[in-house]
Amino acid sequence: AQDFVRPARPGAAFDRAEYYANPEEYVPCFHETIAPHVSLLVPTMYWDRRFPRLLSTDQLQSLRASGNKRLLAVADLTCDVDGAVEPLVRSTTIDEPFFVYDPATRTEQADLDGPGVLMLGVDILPAELPREASAHFAQAL
Repeated sequence: AQDFVRPARPGAAFDRAEYYANPEEYVPCFHETIAPHVSLLVPTMYWDRRFPRLLSTDQLQSLRASGNKRLLAVADLTCDVDGAVEPLVRSTTIDEPFFVYDPATRTEQADLDGPGVLMLGVDILPAELPREASAHFAQAL
């Protein structure tokens, strides 16, 4: 967590127990420290609204506006719509697992060739993977 947030009080040190007890006293910094360097973000952690987002729409918009287009895709395995990664504005399906979110216009589009960040948020993905694996192994036997 210390790489994702910092204390709001200048000069204060990160304290994990304090962060979990008082998340409102911390501000996000993932968008400054880590997001500028990743091309694929795969969040898999639990998040609730008391805590700062991992990546907000405003933060992604600022990152892209600065010329940094390194972040190509987000695969939110928790499918946390409007959650830790705010630009995941809807869940996707197995048949259509992706959409593109354009932070400049704050819109989504089905056209995968458009500007923006590729988003995946299949809400049944944890159940789908074992099903596919079982079908594959059954066919192999």
